[in-house]
Amino acid sequence: MPMTATDFYDAELAVAHLGLPRDAVISLKVRPVQWNDEHSQLWDAYVYAAEYERARKSLSGRKVPDIGMSDRATLLTAGEQHAMLIEHEPGPEIILLGELALATASIGLLKEVFSFFKELLKAVNEASVNRRKTKEPTADRYYAADGVILELRLKGDPRLLAGIALPVINDQVFEQFLREGMGRAKEGTEWEGFPSSNRETG
Repeated sequence: MPMTATDFYDAELAVAHLGLPRDAVISLKVRPVQWNDEHSQLWDAYVYAAEYERARKSLSGRKVPDIGMSDRATLLTAGEQHAMLIEHEPGPEIILLGELALATASIGLLKEVFSFFKELLKAVNEASVNRRKTKEPTADRYYAADGVILELRLKGDPRLLAGIALPVINDQVFEQFLREGMGRAKEGTEWEGFPSSNRETG
């Protein structure tokens, strides 16, 4: 899915705040999605406040002061490595410094990014299971997520890196999803999409 104007504006502010050239960054975005039968497309299932609050507890970074962003951002630092996490409504985006950031980022920084994403995915999964049981919107989640995708953004058109269907019983699936996606980002390859479907992101 192309970046919205708001997402793009926030990403540009993040790049400026970090003081790097525009072409020296990449970004990764996690998006919970739902299958829309009427339009035969994957639509955003969003990330809700309680899910972000739960995942945020795994972060040691500091909240970015008001620099004009529409969404909350956290600056992550490990040695000389820096990244910025932006909490968009459709899903979080991590701005990584440098074209080789995924290959050279310190273990500490990657561990923190992994912990945040993994905890967020667990929260989305659990809330979506509860949402399906009630068959009505709940206080924590209006839409049940049918899956989660990982996208590489800010370098031309977004590239799909990984995807999993929900619900997930084994939490290790989330770590595998993240590792495979980041591996494709390093390799410059793309995920082929959900098996036996021609679903398009919308």
